[in-house]
Amino acid sequence: MNGFKGFVAIVATLGFHGCNCGPAPSAPAGFSQVHAGADAADGLHVSLVLDKDDQPMVAFLKVDPASPANNAVYFTRYDGTAWKTPVVVAASVGRVDSNPTMQQVWLARDASTGRLGVAFQKFEAFCVGSNDETTVHVSFSTDQGATWGTSERVSEAKYTRNDPVNGVEVCDTTSPRIAMANGTVHVAWAADAGEQDGIGFFRGYYYASSTAAGTWTRTLLPHVGDDGRKGRTALSLALDSTGAPAVAYLMLSVGAPVPNNTAIVYVRPGGAAVRVADSANIQNDAPQLTLAFDGTKPRVGALLSRPSASQATWVFRSDDGAAFSEARVPDDAEDKGGRYLDLMFQGGKGVLASEFGSSGTAGQCGGPKLSRSTDAAAWTTCGADDKSHQFLGSYVSAELASTGKIVMAFHTVNADTANPSRFGRGIVLWREP
Repeated sequence: MNGFKGFVAIVATLGFHGCNCGPAPSAPAGFSQVHAGADAADGLHVSLVLDKDDQPMVAFLKVDPASPANNAVYFTRYDGTAWKTPVVVAASVGRVDSNPTMQQVWLARDASTGRLGVAFQKFEAFCVGSNDETTVHVSFSTDQGATWGTSERVSEAKYTRNDPVNGVEVCDTTSPRIAMANGTVHVAWAADAGEQDGIGFFRGYYYASSTAAGTWTRTLLPHVGDDGRKGRTALSLALDSTGAPAVAYLMLSVGAPVPNNTAIVYVRPGGAAVRVADSANIQNDAPQLTLAFDGTKPRVGALLSRPSASQATWVFRSDDGAAFSEARVPDDAEDKGGRYLDLMFQGGKGVLASEFGSSGTAGQCGGPKLSRSTDAAAWTTCGADDKSHQFLGSYVSAELASTGKIVMAFHTVNADTANPSRFGRGIVLWREP
């Protein structure tokens, strides 16, 4: 989930990485436990990246059942032998948001430096008169996540229309996303604010970039007209193989003649908004999307009801980001992909990881679901293995290792139903054999 979903050719210096002694042993193949949760909400908002040796690193939200104010963002990594004891990235971040589209924690790694970054949602008294005083913060580590710097607020009170003095208050901030490459930090999020053309007080999406601590360039991302004007909370930020950013997000209509339309929007920051697809006025209660690149070619995965299919999973592909073709991703018989999605590409190979959305009896595979393609047009769907594991795969986060093998982490509320003594609640990792 580091934002690339692809690779940039970068040479690392021995001065940063130390001895070139070869990679440490990989995390075990198959399923293994990353973090045992203290309660059902411990280990939510999972985000995974891989280090230079394809070892998994995970950030997540750890809850304090007695006092939500003490909820904290944690980080752990596999060191070649075992998972390190989780360390605090940010303490006292406040209430847990369980809405599936409002991921509160996102982890990224800059392959050129090894620097790690976490973007997270924090509850704090900041916006005047806001009922939901949430902001977006970032924190960074330069020592493989052993220690983390003091967090920095990226979202500010006023910058709508790029005017920090006279702009409209930007509050109720959610869904932070972060990506890093070549020394630049990219962040995107959703927030309440007045729109660029001033039609009212609506939810929108924001993008910021920084090459130096405390210095950010922020902008409100564009809409695609009245049938795709009001933001939801689902967005995805990714970098192409050159490190250039793009954002995909969902926009709602604002009334007649298509009051129930949901549009998928793709944009390069500073460029024009592109309508990838829409729901043709079919109502969607919990749509979702994920953006990735195959080199410089954008790919958008989405959970979206449309006239041809309800609660369906799609992948939209483009060579240039100007026009997109669609592919319906098949279900596993009666089993559908769920509300959490993560798309990745490498050398033309595509993988879409998704939550186990329903419990049909005819499905051939367990969960989480994995859909695969060699051309982004034709897809097959199964799972990490057969039905010996029935994980839902909430907050599933996945990467392709340099070998092309899948590595994914996800949250589970209960023990594996087929193997109840194997895993308790918390975070589970799966590494493709």
